[in-house]
Amino acid sequence: MAPRAPVKTGMGDPDVLSSMKDTGDARKRLRWWCQEANKEPQAHFLTIDPSMACAMMERNQDDEWRNRPSSEKGVRRYVRAMKTGWKLTGETIVFGRSGRLLNGQHRLKACMDSGATFPCLVAFGIDDNAFTFMDSGIKRTAGHIFAIDGVPNAAGASAAARLLYGYDKERDWGGNAPDVDSDPLLAFYHENEGLAESVNVGQRLYHTRLMVISWASFLHYVMTRKSRSEANDFFEKLITGIGLTSKNDPVWKLRNKLETNARSDSASLSLPHIGAFTVQAWNAVRTGSSRDLFRWRGEQAPNQSFPRVV
Repeated sequence: MAPRAPVKTGMGDPDVLSSMKDTGDARKRLRWWCQEANKEPQAHFLTIDPSMACAMMERNQDDEWRNRPSSEKGVRRYVRAMKTGWKLTGETIVFGRSGRLLNGQHRLKACMDSGATFPCLVAFGIDDNAFTFMDSGIKRTAGHIFAIDGVPNAAGASAAARLLYGYDKERDWGGNAPDVDSDPLLAFYHENEGLAESVNVGQRLYHTRLMVISWASFLHYVMTRKSRSEANDFFEKLITGIGLTSKNDPVWKLRNKLETNARSDSASLSLPHIGAFTVQAWNAVRTGSSRDLFRWRGEQAPNQSFPRVV
């Protein structure tokens, strides 16, 4: 038996498609693509508008076929992305040999809800049994969702937003990143517009090996709420060491402690401890007091809440 021809890409017969497009009949165009794929699988780069999305969604279920339940959270996320300008991702909308929609319902629903158009590769004539293997890879993290939304430094931004969420929302927060779904976390990030700038600062501190991006970004942001100029000055000294002329300066003491921890073969400070000590140094600077010792959650207070910036 001769080997099967490779999957075709393109827009099919231009004359046929042009005449169909003039009729504005999305169902007719879709039916033609599905019929053509009965001969061999095909894939076309399409710009999908709401009328085509509606026609495609009509093939999402029938008396014998039910796609997986849709996620309203996922649809809302795609709606936001489409309204701000969707990019061609390479992710494929898939139709089976039966003509049923096997993959892509969330993007199609978002197209209908947003009224936007979006470019996409659409595959036709795929074995219907392949549905079992679709979307069975690694689950998207909050960082992936932030990246889809176009957030710069997505992994660091999502981790910083998670810490800020705990700090703002949880009474007696203990410094651990809370379990919050990606979509409300993304909305929370957008509500705190200055967090994006703080992630840039956090990235600079990260390169010194004194602190991870998430904690540095989160701490810078909560400090800017009190005073942006003082927060920038505090972090500039912590990052560069420039301007630290006295060993009595709380920032000097903090930087020395973090440098010792970073050089250690077995770093002893947990991330929440590093964060708490940074807040203690900031509070000392703000109140004009000295800070001889950094202490948090010792044996005498194992459940001590994370300190608040002043």
